[in-house]
Amino acid sequence: MIEEVGVTKDPKAIGYYSGFIEGVFALAQFCTVCFWGSLSDRIGRRPVLVLGLCGAIGSTVLFGTSKSFLMMIVSRALSGALSGNVAVIKRPTLGGFLSHPAERYPSVFDYELLRQYPFLLPCLVGSGLSAIGLIAGIFFFEETLTEAKRPSETSIPAIERSTSQEAPSKTGAHSSRDGNLSPHDRVDEPIPSMRNILMNTTVQRVLLSYAFMALISVSLNAVCVLWLYTPAKLGGVGFSTSEIGVTLAASGLLTTIVAVIIFPPVERWVGVVALYKFGMAMQVVSVVTFPLAHAMSLAAGKRGAYFGASIMLSVRCIAGIVFVCNMLLVNRSAPNRRSLGAVNGLAQMVASASRALGPAAATLVHLIKSAYTY
Repeated sequence: MIEEVGVTKDPKAIGYYSGFIEGVFALAQFCTVCFWGSLSDRIGRRPVLVLGLCGAIGSTVLFGTSKSFLMMIVSRALSGALSGNVAVIKRPTLGGFLSHPAERYPSVFDYELLRQYPFLLPCLVGSGLSAIGLIAGIFFFEETLTEAKRPSETSIPAIERSTSQEAPSKTGAHSSRDGNLSPHDRVDEPIPSMRNILMNTTVQRVLLSYAFMALISVSLNAVCVLWLYTPAKLGGVGFSTSEIGVTLAASGLLTTIVAVIIFPPVERWVGVVALYKFGMAMQVVSVVTFPLAHAMSLAAGKRGAYFGASIMLSVRCIAGIVFVCNMLLVNRSAPNRRSLGAVNGLAQMVASASRALGPAAATLVHLIKSAYTY
């Protein structure tokens, strides 16, 4: 899309501009996500979720109709500011299959609108998926914050409240493994101030770990898509947009299998902290698979590229368990249930700072490397 809009004709520079656009999204999210998290602690999870989904729908359609670099930046900034960090996983796959539909599928999509905006269809489909989530959120999502407003909250004696507190575990959690607190905490605890949350040692450790994890992950993700597209003679594997779409779809399916089927029993066996350390180690291992896959591409052509990319993405999928682990650790670090939104907002804020810096920095390094090496 960056190439066709006319931002640059240099294939080596495409990744830099792509990383810059994603950095704008993350910067806008950094400036607003803590506000949305705190707001959800006050007005409820559902209205904030609905607003975020509406923002995702509108900004995604706007991105699909962008005809200039400025409009691409504005649409992504709106997406980040409105907390619309949904449907992001689906877009690379949809873009690979559904971009330029009038040329690729003329019997079905031969419309002037789709000729004028060749990237609108994948954005419309992504927005449609978000719309399904919006409908589900409006009609089926149960508002959890109402538990904090029950009439019984004023009837619990202070001494009973004080004795109902449990000592935090190693990860800052109370006795529940999923991070939920006791019924008295849900009902009676006031919302901690942002200062008190930030002074919590467990929260500080989790946020710092999340920041570095996000920096590593988003940097590698930005380089991964760019590397798949880059010709083999320039250090990549030279996949087409369709091949990238298939590759990312397979990667997403494998990631889902790992997170839904494999992760729960392993987490119960070894614990979330051990899995988190293992996932971070796999992030390091995944870096080695990039030059390995490139060497396979040079040695065996497309077959080697497919095999090497499969190895790289498999390792990346396993390394992706760090995100599941981190969600558990963030929730368990919350001082009480009433602060879950604020703590998650802080976590997303520090992650957004990493996402703002990581893609632009990583793709800039890739650009410099390509310019001076090849």
